Amino acid sequence: MVNVKKFIGLAIGAYFFLAVFYQYSNFQRALGTIPLSTIITSFLVLVLIFYHMRKEHISIGYNDKLLLIGMFLPLYLSLISVLITIFTMDLQYQKYVWDSMLSRVLNLTLLGLFFILTRSYLYSISDNQKLKLLNYYLGGIYFLIAIGLWQWLSTTD
Repeated sequence: MVNVKKFIGLAIGAYFFLAVFYQYSNFQRALGTIPLSTIITSFLVLVLIFYHMRKEHISIGYNDKLLLIGMFLPLYLSLISVLITIFTMDLQYQKYVWDSMLSRVLNLTLLGLFFILTRSYLYSISDNQKLKLLNYYLGGIYFLIAIGLWQWLSTTD
């Protein structure tokens, strides 16, 4: 039998480890048109949703609500601005908006869901387990630094 909490901890740890690579275009385009970070975040959000379906509810604290409002209010204000200006701009701007707006809204929505579900999961685990998750993220940073140093040292003769 698989320990669900341990599996979710490993999945979040892998997400944190890979988070340092999400800004690189080669990493994003590894699977084609859908960014790899979107696929990974979608998978993790689905896993967390299934995990939380076993519980009664997901609690969102006051500070979490403020953070989510701070994340999504600019998104919705910019969407209103885009929808107003899209009809007055040229076709090139309209193409740019339709090509990138959907993926940006999807990514921010997934990030918000990930935040809510992960915070709720983090409340249910011990401090040692939280430290292990933080170490996954630090491991990703150290791995990226090691690759950067290796590349830098291999180019300097």
